[in-house]
Amino acid sequence: MAIFTAPYTLIVYVTVQLLLGLLAALSTGVLAYGERVYTWAEHERHYAPLNKALSPAEAAQFGWKAETGTIQTYQHAETNRNIHIDGPTGQFYNQARNPISREAALDHSMPANYAHTQPASVPQNSVQPSVSQSQPATDQNRAYSL
Repeated sequence: MAIFTAPYTLIVYVTVQLLLGLLAALSTGVLAYGERVYTWAEHERHYAPLNKALSPAEAAQFGWKAETGTIQTYQHAETNRNIHIDGPTGQFYNQARNPISREAALDHSMPANYAHTQPASVPQNSVQPSVSQSQPATDQNRAYSL
């Protein structure tokens, strides 16, 4: 039994140190490696624009990445491409900070040939498209470069 005393003590020591570090991180709101624990109000502020603008199935594919003023940035889990949504207005923006349509933003960020759905909470004409309805979608008219 004396053989297992030293490793057991080391395991207990490391476990206690990890737990103490986690408790300290949770109490300060900052985790190791620069990660931060967000309050529920911050979480709601970050994800509300995404949940209002997209259907639940579409929104589940994105993770919040950054906030610049009122614009929230989300990254698609599969394509790693971003969409930018203004919180108060629900307007989508491209990387050059120009307003674009919901469809253009989703065309850029979602996998190829993904069928977009319109969530019930957003009226059809609430976001102005970046290209007129009569223009064909060409590379020059796209809001994002590939």
